[in-house]
Parts: sequence; structure tokens; C-alpha cells
Amino acid sequence: MSDASELPKKEEGALSPELQEQSDDSSEDEAAEDMDFLRNLFSRNLGIGTPDKVLDELTLEGVAQYIKSGKCKNIICMVGAGIST
Repeated sequence: MSDASELPKKEEGALSPELQEQSDDSSEDEAAEDMDFLRNLFSRNLGIGTPDKVLDELTLEGVAQYIKSGKCKNIICMVGAGIST
């Protein structure tokens, strides 16, 4: 039997490429979980979440349906070339 002291030693801080990749993946997963937690926390406590959908479809027909539904009361139309907000 060989003595354990005769076996080549790896540097204590060095990881094999496979272990390094697994470590990177797990740290990315943890970071994603942390971001999801914070996103949910802020949306619950600050009232910032996904906004309600106003238009059923993003077309002129969708705008017309929204106007006909009676959900909007004031309509302002701006027309012309070079309108910026």
C-alpha cells in the first residue's frame, strides 16, 4: 500500500473544470432566486406589479374596441409630422 503523503496533492483552492462549472451554475441559480424573491417582495409591498392590460390587441381595431367599451372618457388626438412627447 502506498502512503497518502506520496500521492500528488492538488492545490487546496483549485477546483476541477467540472466542479467550477457546477459552482458557477449553482451561484447563477441562487442569484436568480434572490432576484425573484426581491421582485415579489417589492411588488407586494410597494404595489408595483405587472400593469393591467388596457387594450386587447395593439391595433387600431383594439383602440376602437377600447373606446366603444366606455372605459375611457377623455380622448385627445395629436396628429401631424414630427410630434414628440
